Amino acid sequence: MNERSNTRLDRFRVVCAVLVIAIHTSPLETLSPDADWLFTRVVARIAVPFFFMATGYFSREKLECGGLGRGLRKMLLLYAAAVVLYLPLNLYMGDLDHITFVSLLRDLFLDGTFYHLWYFPAVILGLSILRGAVKLLGWSKAGVLTALLYLIGLGGDSWHGLAVLLPGGSAFYERLFACMDYTRNGLFFAPVYLWLGGTLSRHRLDQGTSIVGFLLSFCALLAEAALLRYSWLSRFDSMYLALLPTSLFLFAFLTSDVPADRKHLRVFSLLMYIIHPWCIVGLRLFARPLQLWNLLVENRFTAFFAVCLTSAMISALGTIIWQHIKEKS
Repeated sequence: MNERSNTRLDRFRVVCAVLVIAIHTSPLETLSPDADWLFTRVVARIAVPFFFMATGYFSREKLECGGLGRGLRKMLLLYAAAVVLYLPLNLYMGDLDHITFVSLLRDLFLDGTFYHLWYFPAVILGLSILRGAVKLLGWSKAGVLTALLYLIGLGGDSWHGLAVLLPGGSAFYERLFACMDYTRNGLFFAPVYLWLGGTLSRHRLDQGTSIVGFLLSFCALLAEAALLRYSWLSRFDSMYLALLPTSLFLFAFLTSDVPADRKHLRVFSLLMYIIHPWCIVGLRLFARPLQLWNLLVENRFTAFFAVCLTSAMISALGTIIWQHIKEKS
């Protein structure tokens, strides 16, 4: 995958890592539940599509010509390490008490073995699906296929109430959810964002178009999210229709910057994404003996900043170690 990036793109990786932490800590809930919903369930939803689009952006050539194997192997190794890292928490929370072979396969290949680790099998599966679609159909038709998969995923997520009213819809999604917990996965969610990122690697938009497009799309996203929040339609709230153009125009703006290499920011943001649930658990573990429970747990706003700070410190140390190893090798 291409190692060149740009300043906006790499800095925004860190912003997205913080947004993911916000989703998992609800920083504004103690101040205003409505503000927290707007921040974590709408604004922060741009984070994961951005990560998928960044992967697609740097993978376009390999998706068309082959050669994804090395990147997929690296992702598999990273996912395996993350699974092992969170195994103690799985044991502590009793996740393995009633596990079966089928549920283990589902967790490993679709849902993730911990609540944030679904991203890794989603990237692996999404890239594999997109590579096969591009090889069989070509780039443009593969985009149509990924869009159709996303529409099916919407029916199992925010627009579930409408999808089950379609002929055969209820039975279809009932069977689907016997195989997976969410449609936000590598089958329905990831491919279209990987495709959008790859498309923008060849077709750039100017900054003015990107900004106007983003503002209009984001207004549509707000309207869609508000409609779904106060209706009976949603099963979950991680997939929105307007999230597609919002992510597209935002990424187009970010990639209109001048080229620069900020690979350390990529490593730093990835480590923040991986390590932050451990930081949440660690702060809860030490908060009570330090008499800081109200500050580090009960107050969601300060807890969010504490998780961000500890995650950033650990990730910075990990990035320094990574840079040192790279220099030695």
